[in-house]
Amino acid sequence: MISMSKEAGKASPQFVGIILALLVQAVVVITYFNNIENNSETNMASISKLEFRVDRLEQSVQSQQIAMARMEEMIISIKNMVSRIDKSIEQMK
Repeated sequence: MISMSKEAGKASPQFVGIILALLVQAVVVITYFNNIENNSETNMASISKLEFRVDRLEQSVQSQQIAMARMEEMIISIKNMVSRIDKSIEQMK
């Protein structure tokens, strides 16, 4: 139990100990939340960088898909041309 000593203005050692413990806990809590805030800011910066990289990667993939579609169309047209040439050769025989 916390009690003030009979002498006016002097606190008991228990009271001083509790106050010191509360102060230490307050400092620990403040430090903890400060670290959480710093980690949060760091994570937000990392997320922004990753979003930028993902956007660039998506653009690259889209460009590659367009190039592949063009190549497929060219291959189809080459196959058609070879087929026509083959038919022409067959007709000449």
